[in-house]
Amino acid sequence: MSSGSVSNNESESPGKKGTPPQVVANDSAAEHSDDGLHHSPKRSRFRLRRSPEPQSSAEEDLAQLAGEVDEDRILESRLRTRKKSKSTFQQNLEKLKRRKMQVKGKGNIEQEDEGQEEEDASDDDDDPKPFKGSKPSSGLQDDDSDLEQSDTYNSSDFIVEDEASTSVQLPAEFSMETHQDISHQFKKVFQFFVHVAAQPSRKRANFMEDRMQDEQYFSVPLQIVRRKLAGIRDSLVASSVWRPEFKKSLEKYPGFDLMYLDFAVPSCDACHLGGRMSTLLGRLSDSPYNRFGFEALPPRRSDKNELKEFHLGRFCARRTQVYHEFSHWEQSLFHSILREIDVLHDKGSLKSFHTVAFFGGKKPPEDLRDADGLCDWLDERKVIDIEWQKLKKMMESAQHLELGDKAGETGD
Repeated sequence: MSSGSVSNNESESPGKKGTPPQVVANDSAAEHSDDGLHHSPKRSRFRLRRSPEPQSSAEEDLAQLAGEVDEDRILESRLRTRKKSKSTFQQNLEKLKRRKMQVKGKGNIEQEDEGQEEEDASDDDDDPKPFKGSKPSSGLQDDDSDLEQSDTYNSSDFIVEDEASTSVQLPAEFSMETHQDISHQFKKVFQFFVHVAAQPSRKRANFMEDRMQDEQYFSVPLQIVRRKLAGIRDSLVASSVWRPEFKKSLEKYPGFDLMYLDFAVPSCDACHLGGRMSTLLGRLSDSPYNRFGFEALPPRRSDKNELKEFHLGRFCARRTQVYHEFSHWEQSLFHSILREIDVLHDKGSLKSFHTVAFFGGKKPPEDLRDADGLCDWLDERKVIDIEWQKLKKMMESAQHLELGDKAGETGD
């Protein structure tokens, strides 16, 4: 069969399927066919080309339809394409998202900003109003003055401006000074009482009251020691069956004497428990005093009617004596200091000998109103330690009351 017949058959057979692919043979195959050689040619490579009939047919249909319609009946589009309007919240949200996507590069951001400017320019006529209750987010656009003003107004409602750093001074009761040992607090109390004793007797009450209100260096330690000793007295010393009148009398009079009775007396004036026998007599003495300055108060008519003698049993007598010591420890300490200063006030005492801690030790100041100098002189003589040991012994006696009662220690 000739090469011409083969090509004809190939062109006819695919025609039955619509749009046949065109076969393009190489130049070598064409040369062999022209020479009319009868040997079989080499298998040629070919490519399939799609026919552009569907696209051309659509254009032909449109052209045919346009030809059938009269030109005067065709209306040109006078309206722009409809775009769905977005609320202010959605627009601000999109702007915020674009700012967060700055990793794409400066070029992409500039293109987006230009496109957004075009959209904003086209939507100027029908710019939607923000809905009620909406609040613009901060930092969306630097050049949007309205958003900046509203954001500043909203942020001022809850953002507090940083003020100058000022140190807050806590009350003295919450300072580290209150956590020091009670022995250290007692030294400050001793110093405070020296300042009070150095004043004239008529000025001591006002001086002490003023220092308690104005000088925390002295008032806070005194309050701490008072609270400490009052807690021990009320919890370990006082009995729950004691009457308030009995405790009030013990707190009022600074003097207390305890003596044995010649014979036992039924009942106890402290606890009033049935079946108790009193073998001791407690007697209150001295005049009441002012808690500021520790000066004696003038007697009153009501003092004569108060009971100052009590029949006490062995256990109540011991507790009554310790309770009285706890109630007047300040007055006892003050008079111990005052006796030391009164010796210096005696006529000619400074010109004669005076007590020192050791040879060449500190001497009392020439000006007896120098409270700090007096305190240093007493401290070197160990007077502060002696008074602290007295107070410490009193606190220990409160913790060993039951042991002392079992041993039969009543004390005089």
